[in-house]
Amino acid sequence: MTDTHNADVSRNGSGPEPSSRPRTLPTDARIYRLTQIYRALSEINQAIIRMSDERELFPLVCRIAVEYGGANMAWIGVADEESEQIIPVQHFGLGTDYLDTLRISTRDDCPEGRGPSATAYRENHSVVVNHFVDNPITRPWHERARRFGWGSSGCFPIQRNGLPYAVLSVYQQADDFFDGETIALLEEMAQDISFALDNFDRERERRDTLEALRAKEQHFRAYFERSMLGMAATRPDRSWLEANQALCDMLGYSMAELCTRTWEELTYPEDLACNNELFGQLLNGHLNEFVIEKRFIRKSGELIDAHLAVRAVRNEDGSLAYAVSLIEDITPRKQAERRETMRRRILEQVARGGSLEDIMLQVTREAEAIYPGSRCAIMLADEQGERLLSGAAPSLPDFFNKAVNGIPIGEGVGSCGTAAYTRDRVIVEDIASHPYWEDYKELAAEAGVASCWSEPVISASGEVLGTFGIYRQVPGLPDDQEIALIKSAANLVGIAIERQRAEKELHLASSIYSHSAEAVLVTDADNKIVALNPAFTRITGYTLDDVRGKDPSVLRSDRHDEDFYRGIWRDIHEHGGWQGEIWNRRKNGESFPAWLTINVVRNERDEIQRYVALSSDISNKIAPMS
Repeated sequence: MTDTHNADVSRNGSGPEPSSRPRTLPTDARIYRLTQIYRALSEINQAIIRMSDERELFPLVCRIAVEYGGANMAWIGVADEESEQIIPVQHFGLGTDYLDTLRISTRDDCPEGRGPSATAYRENHSVVVNHFVDNPITRPWHERARRFGWGSSGCFPIQRNGLPYAVLSVYQQADDFFDGETIALLEEMAQDISFALDNFDRERERRDTLEALRAKEQHFRAYFERSMLGMAATRPDRSWLEANQALCDMLGYSMAELCTRTWEELTYPEDLACNNELFGQLLNGHLNEFVIEKRFIRKSGELIDAHLAVRAVRNEDGSLAYAVSLIEDITPRKQAERRETMRRRILEQVARGGSLEDIMLQVTREAEAIYPGSRCAIMLADEQGERLLSGAAPSLPDFFNKAVNGIPIGEGVGSCGTAAYTRDRVIVEDIASHPYWEDYKELAAEAGVASCWSEPVISASGEVLGTFGIYRQVPGLPDDQEIALIKSAANLVGIAIERQRAEKELHLASSIYSHSAEAVLVTDADNKIVALNPAFTRITGYTLDDVRGKDPSVLRSDRHDEDFYRGIWRDIHEHGGWQGEIWNRRKNGESFPAWLTINVVRNERDEIQRYVALSSDISNKIAPMS
């Protein structure tokens, strides 16, 4: 896991001045952007499955970062030890000429080696610059950046076999392009690339191993004893002939213990039938080799995913002498695929407008399916942000859920209360002995849970929305895959909560718009009418079909001269709005007095998007005075 360093934030953690903080995108736009990046991750994960080396993967990553990730340009640079430079090897998008003669050193004793790409490469954490041409660490490239219009950049380290190898660099012409969620997703993309490179290396080793086994029998012993992959030889009755230490380590047994177990006992029941059918065909001579992905049960009871390649060694009469098996632990890849499947299903449910309750239940059940034996719980912060309320916990006892419903948000209040308070992940290895659970350990024991890991659910604006927690029945710590799961699940829950809030706000705004006693008129940036409410029709007599695409001047009466209207527009342009009394004309030609308020609506780029006018008929107030 990498730590993010935002180059626009000071190292003492004080943060940028308010004027330099990126504006938060509207909820629907942000959800669309995140959905696109999730789609990019899905495309890359699918590509990893079918590709065999980085020559295929790197061009696809750069293209996907631009087409789905919203970047203008992306490139991948690989460190060259001889020249001590980071050399661009693949790129995609606009402005790739920027890379011509680009010099980035891997050394930290020169300015070209202290920029974002080199820092990300050396220190193994992402470096984000949201104001490229103003930041001192990008000074050597300011002139080039101005020519190409770069506003933001993000550099994400790519490791290979645990060592620095390359950097994914993403550029956008807009300032403040990278928010926390975008950074987290691009970091996950870089981690997926690192995983793919490691997988390519492992796959090459596996192919080399199999080829060597086929080539010469005398090489078998050396690979058997020293291979990083599990290897075994079994008799036709499925008893063990021998197994290497790598397989023993993979399954958690000593050699003596392993020999007392059968293949059937070690295989997850749901995968047994397919495995037995293939071995039967190997036994009767219909197959000489087969490959299968299956699950094994470790001594601890945990499941591991394995890639199993089996080859027959036959006697002179063609009967099976023994079978040689090559077993690779592919748990990280399979778990990543399951998380991706969960993420896609949840986002589809969100896009279809599913209820928050249904989405939370789906998140917990899918997370529990990825890790059998775990019990997941979602808790939601109350409106005051002071307590946590039960959201979804289908596998925890009702008495437990009732007891923790409404717990205060505070340090030392269990795993979830503390996570919501500190805004950081809380991992409790042993509930029975941890001080955070002092007031709840008897309740946890009665519920049959012994460890708990909780991730805060935080909105784009930094508000704590709740927590996502995983409970296990035995004490223990999460591995990297489980950490990735709780991060992904918490992020999905946050998207669902914010989507529900946005829908409620839109429904409220629509209700106010439709039932308001005041007339509402909306025009586009060119001041052409695009919408109006029922009150407008009731007061003026005009329907939307009457005035759509027209200028609001159709309402003008002969009571005001051009100077009056020029004054209104001057105030709108200078102050963002105007308010006052005006005489308008109804559809039937009748003039009437109105109190009018005009406001300007701008988008996130500070461009005029709409003009909104609210008016009320004040004839009843003017008539008595007249």
